[in-house]
Amino acid sequence: MSGITALAVAAARRRGAGVLRVVAALAVLSLPWLVPGLLRAGGVPGDGSAVEAFAARADTPFGTLGSLLLLGGVWNGETVPAAYGNAVTSGVWLAVVLVALFAYGRWCANADAPWKRGLAGAAAVGFAVAALGAVAAPVLEGLIGLWSGFSVFRDGQQYAAPLAVVVAVGLGLAADRAAQARLDAVAAGAVLTPLVLLPSLAWGAAGELRAVDYPDDWARARDIVHADEQPGAVLLLPWAAYRSPQWNHGRRVLDPLPRYLHRRVIANDAVTVDGTTVAAEDPRTVRLDPLIRSGAPLTEALRREGVRYVAVDDPANAGPQERRLAGAEVVLRGRDLVLYRIEGAADVPDERVPTAAVAGAWIVTGIAIVWSCLGSAITLGTPLLGRNPRRRVD
Repeated sequence: MSGITALAVAAARRRGAGVLRVVAALAVLSLPWLVPGLLRAGGVPGDGSAVEAFAARADTPFGTLGSLLLLGGVWNGETVPAAYGNAVTSGVWLAVVLVALFAYGRWCANADAPWKRGLAGAAAVGFAVAALGAVAAPVLEGLIGLWSGFSVFRDGQQYAAPLAVVVAVGLGLAADRAAQARLDAVAAGAVLTPLVLLPSLAWGAAGELRAVDYPDDWARARDIVHADEQPGAVLLLPWAAYRSPQWNHGRRVLDPLPRYLHRRVIANDAVTVDGTTVAAEDPRTVRLDPLIRSGAPLTEALRREGVRYVAVDDPANAGPQERRLAGAEVVLRGRDLVLYRIEGAADVPDERVPTAAVAGAWIVTGIAIVWSCLGSAITLGTPLLGRNPRRRVD
């Protein structure tokens, strides 16, 4: 999204050299992701069949394109706030967006500063990308077939972000003009617009948006796993990417255990949306998937695959798993997690990108960022330099 905006602003200057500099800067900033992607064994996986599953959807009465114009269109209905998209608030929101776009075009986009025209171009391009999966799914599927990196465009709704900036600036301009005309009620209405349009999000969605602590069982399991010097991965069961744990008040969540432990965690990373399953990407997950789904005993096979621990984070339904793990030692049995240990796990190395290459990419990108801050004397660069070269006393 930053790249789309930066390229559009550079193109608005009508200088080819500026566009080339932006492309070079984007390439350097992307090295920490490009290098692992290029060196990953088997390349970067991409599933074109999932385009329609993640495409923008109508969550207002104005259809998919109208919903995107209102900065909606989110494919995951569970993340949409309550009361969003009804006819009344959608009609008011449409009026607000149209006024904001008119204000931006009338008082901003035609100004001399090229970033103002560039941002308008970025909003248009971003809107087109956001709508691509919904209105031209075969095109995006074909692009992913040519290069799997185009998969980043599947979750299209997020690319409406430059349009959100245009709407925010336009609404601010409209409020400013209203204040200059002493239309204080209109200006105050603009300030209160978010609360009026989405009252269900007030006060953290009426207290629903709040932090949740990990259970004590998870902390004990982490201590056991981290204190073990024997090699081996952790297998996560049940075999699903998303779960609804009681300690999270039943809310669906991408299982956090792979990010909670410092040891390699093998989990099912296949995602199913409306009956469409996006294939798993982890090579070890793909290899173990038939075994785990078969219902056959697991202990010996997991030992050969280098699995040292098995974590079951749904103890209420752990009975079938325990029968399949005969011979594994139960090292923790809690209300929120059961942890098994398999002795004698084989040392199975992961197919990893060379650490030196990844570290080198981060170093190059870090140096470039620091150099750009120092060279331009922006907020970060000024304290590092200890002076402000742009300050002048007349």
